[in-house]
Amino acid sequence: MKKILILIMLLFLSGCDDTTTVDTEEPTTVEVDCETDPTQEKCIDLNKPYTQLQTGRDTIEVYEFYFNKRCYLYADGEKIEMNVVSNPVDNEHVGEYLVEYDYIYENETYTCQRMVFVIDIIAPSVSLNPGLDTVFINTEHTDEGVDTTDNYTEELTIETVSNVDTSIAGVYQITYTVTDSSGNSTVMTRVVTVVEE
Repeated sequence: MKKILILIMLLFLSGCDDTTTVDTEEPTTVEVDCETDPTQEKCIDLNKPYTQLQTGRDTIEVYEFYFNKRCYLYADGEKIEMNVVSNPVDNEHVGEYLVEYDYIYENETYTCQRMVFVIDIIAPSVSLNPGLDTVFINTEHTDEGVDTTDNYTEELTIETVSNVDTSIAGVYQITYTVTDSSGNSTVMTRVVTVVEE
C-alpha cells in the first residue's frame, strides 16, 4: 500500500501540485495513508519536487537593513537552493517589492516568490517654537508655529486649529496636527493665555 508524507503547515494550501510554496523553515512531516483516508484533501506529494520559502522578516521599517532569505527546491531527497532572479527591494523607499527565485531541475523550471513590504510607521517629531503665549487683552498674539522633522520624508502637512480670542480674557489652545506622507500623525498643542491689564 502506497504511503506518502504530508506537511503540517500553518498556511492554507490550495491543493497538491508540483510547485506548492509554503513559508516555513523546515518541513514537518507525518505519515499518512492517502489511499485509506478519503478525507485527506490537501497535501504535498513529497514524491514530486516542490518549493519552500525560508522563513524571514518580509516587513521592514524604511532604512532598516533587509536580509534576503532563500527559497529551496526539494527533489528526490535533496534540498536545493534556488537562484534569485529578481530582488528589487529598496529599503530607502516605502513600497511593495516582489523577490523572485527559480531553478531548472530535470528540464523543468520551478519558481518561487516572496513579497517584501517596506513601511514607515514612525510619526513626525514636533516641537513648539518659542513664542510669547501670555498676552494682554485686546493685544495681538503671534503664533510662532512648530518645528517638525520626520524619519522618512520632508513632505509634511500641518493642520492648525486655533480658538484664540484676544478680546476676551481666558485660556486658549492652538492645536497642530503634523502628518507625513505615510499617514503617521503627531499632535502638539500650544496654550495661549489672555489676561487683563
